[in-house]
Amino acid sequence: MLSLRQSNPDDRDWTMGPAPLEATLFGRFAVRLNGQPVEQLLPRPAQALFAYLLLNPGLHHRREQLAGRLWPDSSEAPARKNLRNAVWQLRKVLGEGYLLADKETIAFNAATPTLVDVARLTDDGALADLDALLEAVSAYTGELLPGFYADWVQLERERLRALFERRMQALLEGLAGLERWPEVKTWAEHWIALGHVPEPAFRFLMTACAAQGDLAGMATAYRRCVQALTQELSVPPSAETRALYQRLSRVEPPAMTLAPGPRAGGHSQPASSPRPRPLPVQPTALVGREQELSEITRRLGEARLLTLVGPGGAGKTRLALEAARALSAAPLFPDGAAFVALAGLTASEQIVPAIAQAVGFSFYSAQSPRAQLVDYLRPRQMLLVLDNYEHLLDADGVGLTAELLASAPRLRLLVTSRARLNLEGEQIFRVGGLALPESAPAAEAASPPEALWATAAAYSAVQLFVNSARRAAPGFRLTAEDLPAVLRLCQLVQGLPLGIVLAAAWLEMLTPAEIAREIEQSLSFLEADLSDLPERQRSLCGVFDASWRLLTEPERQALTRLAVFQGGFTREAAQRVAGAAPRTLLSLIHKSWLQPEAGGRARLHELVRQYVIERQPAGPEAWEECRGRHAAYFAESLHRLSPRLRDQHLPAVFALVAADVSDIAAAWYWLVERGQVEAAVYQMLPALYRYCEAHYQGFWLQPLLTAAQQAVRRAAELPDRRRSLAILLTAQAAFLRAGAPVRITVLETAAPAYEAELREAWELAGQAERLMALSCWGPLLASIYGWLIDDAEAMRQLRRLLPLLRGEDSAERRWEQAFALQSLGRLIYMRLPDDHPARRLAEAAEHLQAALALFQELGDERETAYTLRLIGIVHLIQQRLPEAASCLQAAQARMEATGDWSNSAAVDWLLADIDLRQGRYDDAFGHLRCIARRFVERGHLRNGTAALSRESYEALRYGTIAHALQVREQTLAQAREAGDEHGLAWFTWEMGEIQRVAGDRLEARRWYDEARALFERTQDQSGRIFYHRGLGDLAFAQGDYAEAQRQFQASLEVTRRAPHEWGAAYALAGLSRAALALGQTEAARVSVLEALRKAHKTGDGGVLLVAVMRAAELLAGLGQAAAAAELAALVQGHPLAWRETRMQADALLAGADPRALAFLHTAHRRDLWVTAERLWQALSAPLN
Repeated sequence: MLSLRQSNPDDRDWTMGPAPLEATLFGRFAVRLNGQPVEQLLPRPAQALFAYLLLNPGLHHRREQLAGRLWPDSSEAPARKNLRNAVWQLRKVLGEGYLLADKETIAFNAATPTLVDVARLTDDGALADLDALLEAVSAYTGELLPGFYADWVQLERERLRALFERRMQALLEGLAGLERWPEVKTWAEHWIALGHVPEPAFRFLMTACAAQGDLAGMATAYRRCVQALTQELSVPPSAETRALYQRLSRVEPPAMTLAPGPRAGGHSQPASSPRPRPLPVQPTALVGREQELSEITRRLGEARLLTLVGPGGAGKTRLALEAARALSAAPLFPDGAAFVALAGLTASEQIVPAIAQAVGFSFYSAQSPRAQLVDYLRPRQMLLVLDNYEHLLDADGVGLTAELLASAPRLRLLVTSRARLNLEGEQIFRVGGLALPESAPAAEAASPPEALWATAAAYSAVQLFVNSARRAAPGFRLTAEDLPAVLRLCQLVQGLPLGIVLAAAWLEMLTPAEIAREIEQSLSFLEADLSDLPERQRSLCGVFDASWRLLTEPERQALTRLAVFQGGFTREAAQRVAGAAPRTLLSLIHKSWLQPEAGGRARLHELVRQYVIERQPAGPEAWEECRGRHAAYFAESLHRLSPRLRDQHLPAVFALVAADVSDIAAAWYWLVERGQVEAAVYQMLPALYRYCEAHYQGFWLQPLLTAAQQAVRRAAELPDRRRSLAILLTAQAAFLRAGAPVRITVLETAAPAYEAELREAWELAGQAERLMALSCWGPLLASIYGWLIDDAEAMRQLRRLLPLLRGEDSAERRWEQAFALQSLGRLIYMRLPDDHPARRLAEAAEHLQAALALFQELGDERETAYTLRLIGIVHLIQQRLPEAASCLQAAQARMEATGDWSNSAAVDWLLADIDLRQGRYDDAFGHLRCIARRFVERGHLRNGTAALSRESYEALRYGTIAHALQVREQTLAQAREAGDEHGLAWFTWEMGEIQRVAGDRLEARRWYDEARALFERTQDQSGRIFYHRGLGDLAFAQGDYAEAQRQFQASLEVTRRAPHEWGAAYALAGLSRAALALGQTEAARVSVLEALRKAHKTGDGGVLLVAVMRAAELLAGLGQAAAAAELAALVQGHPLAWRETRMQADALLAGADPRALAFLHTAHRRDLWVTAERLWQALSAPLN
């Protein structure tokens, strides 16, 4: 054991004695036998074989598989000869006993006293406590088998690196939870020293330094992180790292950012969701407004909807921001405050994604985005600032606000708008100009400077002018001569902060008196020309006009063109679209016409933008030309980004797209309206589709696609009209209506959201030659059509497409070939036939492996990871668990590197399957809790609760009833909190299951009946399958076998209307048991035969063992005691057997004739799946 008092990676206190054989695979390959190094005596092929066997101790590998894996470039005969030579070399060096080899298989003898560093890292008990974690991470001294380059080594290397990083993360969380900061720093540095730029390690290092009061060290750690990420990966730090740096820079308690460490035997709960994004940082201090700020914060303690109403430029946004900043850490808002900028939105349906982005929520499920957001905000006790609402006051916009207030009782809204929302309960706070005297003093009434400033300082309007003046002219000093003019110009702009700031920006060129005269001159014209406008609005227009006249001609031209941008823009975009030189941009920022933003970007204040657009001094033709350059720039930019959306820097590239989504949409619509659909379809859509698929943002893309489709249908003379329409329809059909991508979220029974569009696309291009003409869209169309409508026809066309693609050797065609292979492989394993499924699975694996090789060659990290995941699923169906785990963990490591967190969480779900199949129940529960935590942290409460729900029902099967009950109660509470009726129905049914297994039949029936009412309300057909199943189990337990038969039959009937193979398998197993109890042995045989077939097809070992147990009971009833006992022993010893099924096996074995138990010590080793197939054959003939 390691000493826990002072842990250090370079000071290890081993207390275990030496083993006769020691092997090191991390950092180097080394083997010591009885203390002496022997690895040099082994040739490289023997080293590779020995390493492979050590990585899979106790597993018996077929010789042909080993030969093919270790010598993939050799034909079978030479490869098997190489294998024999390697085995001979190993035995020659190591002696007998370490290898178990016969004519068919080879294995490493796990019973020999051996110490392998990999085993310490992978030990199942590594998460038990900090001692175990320290032991585990100490084993990892570098990458696996450096110098070995085989494909299997790469996969194992990535799997073990990912495992090390998870162990190290858990260790640092535990040490930080105990505030053992020196050790946190030591182990974080150890992790960093091992390479791969582990960003979490830098975050722990920053936190530890800050906790020890070393802010300089914290800043140094952050700089090191930035430098490492830039040099190694060419990406910036993640939002999480940047936010942590900002928080620690304000010296906030570090414990707020860390989860508690592991607890032996405990069941940790998922972390609470993070606070919203940091509020926008303002470059200047707020001047005045103390009274208003105090009143707003006071009224927010009472009102749930407070609207700041006032003219543009009055400072409503700044006032709301300061109020939010003051309240963000208040007890009233434990979930913080979020700021939502609405000025750049053009329609009320864009409000939902804007709010989601501000609160840190990303859409995931197939539910509507609005419902997902409402569910997320429902339990939150936070302040939501909705800024610039005035142009979104239609029924949908105001209706969303009303729904948020009704659904989230602890949510409070602070709205800024030029008009009230007119909602019940709305309180109005009117925002006017800053404080001013009623009249300006005469210049001759001079006072000493101190007295002069004391008088002027009482007025916040003057304070703002002076502060702004010193930014424009650092040497500015308010004098007695200037004061009357300053007060006059403040009065002319009605004290509006925007007007004062714009006026003060001219002090570099004009005196205060000259500025005031310019404004007065503008106002005299406005009195006549704009007499219908409110006085305050005329005042601001006067400032704009005066300031506009003082701009240089290049500045006016640049500003006119810059108004085309909907949001912020980069220096390159300003140069390309508006012809604005960097010097001009800087000048416009200094003169307050532009607002600087992070990352070297800038934007126009929305009021300024509207003013410039209304003027359009260059005329409509010039404005149209500018819009054309704007559209061309973003079309070209997206086209350039497309290749980069396939490399390892996806998060950074996606961030570039996200920053410009409003301008991208504007460019798309302009191109479509002008008939330039080809630019939208062929330059913009590939990158946009990739972005929306990765971020579940299909709902944002759909209006763009609809507009383009309408344009194509109108343009009869459009070149490639048929092809363009097929692409647009394919892109639309690739998403569910709520925005989730079909390719990633599709279920076997899913219905297409855009079926008419999908069928039309297939009619236009559903032949191999036409699919090829669609480029990357062809395989996508075939895959979606196959998954949702006709798999046989889609697979036929994909098989015809592949030779065509192979005939053209370009990078793009190779990518399309890989995509087609991936789609075909997935379709095959998703549609396995009842006969010869193994053959089809092998074909699926072959296609997926070929796709993987191509994606790796092309450097597409995201598709490489996704294909590895699909290969892992195939291995899982084939029961090749080590290979499945290796592929899935390698996939997960790549997904984490590319920021694909949702697919990474899906991999955890599959890894939990593997752990369950191997009896590692606690590890499986750990994976499920990890999923729950990740989803909840990102605002997906429903998905996080679904993972907890699985933990509960798996705990009922493989853990304790207390564990299952505790987690189930938590899921019920979360479902009620989120208003998730669908989840509530299922969790209620699962509570009935817990009560039934615990033996409380009355309570179980009560929960079942409550669940049925919820299933009926949500129109969930699958729920009825399980409702009748539960009543069938209850009736059988009460000895009412006829009622049990009726209920199981009712369950089976529902599966025929709403296909559900798993539910059908269980119902058939229940029918077999009930029929046997009623003496209907032939009916029992027929039911169990079909149960075995369907259970085998599901790939679920748990339900297959239920069917095997029913077969054992049937055989026992037929007098075949030995065969029945052997099957029961298989069930009893299998890791996937549920608690109930094991108890039934125990009961059968307890009543068996001792003579029938003679060979049961080997029964549990039998292969479940082979046994099921043989049972199926044995029971196929009718009983005599």
